[in-house]
Amino acid sequence: MVLEAKVTGMSVTKHCVSIRLSSSHTEKLYVDSIRELKGVKQRYVIEFKDEEKKTRKVSFNGRVQSINIRRGLFFVIHASREKWVIINIAAAVDEKVVLKFLTRKELLLIDLVKQASHLLNMPEEDVLYQFTTFTDKSGQVRPGKRSIYELSDKRKDVVIDKLSKLIQSVKETDKVPENIKK
Repeated sequence: MVLEAKVTGMSVTKHCVSIRLSSSHTEKLYVDSIRELKGVKQRYVIEFKDEEKKTRKVSFNGRVQSINIRRGLFFVIHASREKWVIINIAAAVDEKVVLKFLTRKELLLIDLVKQASHLLNMPEEDVLYQFTTFTDKSGQVRPGKRSIYELSDKRKDVVIDKLSKLIQSVKETDKVPENIKK
């Protein structure tokens, strides 16, 4: 998921770095995504423009520690105390940033794509492309996507369903269905 936010502050304790963020996106999708990740450790990426207008990326492992939804979406991520994280996050304080992280649905989708890739002996991008390519109502073939970030939430549900059925079918019959291109 990609969320536009602002780093409102940070503090460094003996054991971790607390990164305070705020976002005006209070839509249910964003709030629920942050809520479901509370306490779950995962990889986060913060992208922002520095003084020279160059895009900087800060990647770190962390977990959402607290959430507040009063006049906007406010949350705190705790990251391990590493010097480069501290320096780079300090440069992002009071800056508009793009926060990238995986929702539980995206984590499930990645796992299913990996399993299908192994079963079909195909690269993961090709599996995702094949399962996101479809024919619309007018008969036109719509090309698939090669990244989960390009998929809508509804399309992710469809792909999860298709991949789950494929994996279940292969486990039960020990054969790959004929309609799956290799």
